[in-house]
Amino acid sequence: MGYRNSRTRAGIGEACNFALPTPPSGRIGCVCSGRVGALGQPDVSMVGAQVMKKAAFLTLISLSFGGCITDMGEQLSDPKPVSADSISSIALQGRTVSFIVSCTVGDPCWRFVRSDYSISGRSVAVTVYARRISATCPAVVVSIKAPATIVVPFSGSYTFRFWRYGGRTLDTTLTIQ
Repeated sequence: MGYRNSRTRAGIGEACNFALPTPPSGRIGCVCSGRVGALGQPDVSMVGAQVMKKAAFLTLISLSFGGCITDMGEQLSDPKPVSADSISSIALQGRTVSFIVSCTVGDPCWRFVRSDYSISGRSVAVTVYARRISATCPAVVVSIKAPATIVVPFSGSYTFRFWRYGGRTLDTTLTIQ
């Protein structure tokens, strides 16, 4: 029968993590030459304080890091609306309008996810969404190109309103034949 001693040697800091057969004397020793007390247990007179310090430090680090992971996970997984700065191109084909829009993002780690639109009468509200794909990026404001394809129900004149920060919109009016 074996005994697994996972305590640390007093004063030196080496771990005794070996499964040893129990000797005939019944006393349990440690492969890394730790002192053995009268009852067969390792002498851990100074180890308790060291272990507690290490445990407190590791707990503090893991709680702090765990909070960062949660925050980054939400930040990386949730698409956010991004502000439309300009319309780079417009293509018309029947009742389908395709836009390429330049949008401002906080750093180069943002990527286009989707464009949503809703039609109310002759007004089309368009919102572009992007997602951050990395937690470590230089804090430099950049633009990304985002496609938006919209099918209008009837021919006629439509105002396309692209969402911007601060409740503003980037507007353009097109006549669809």
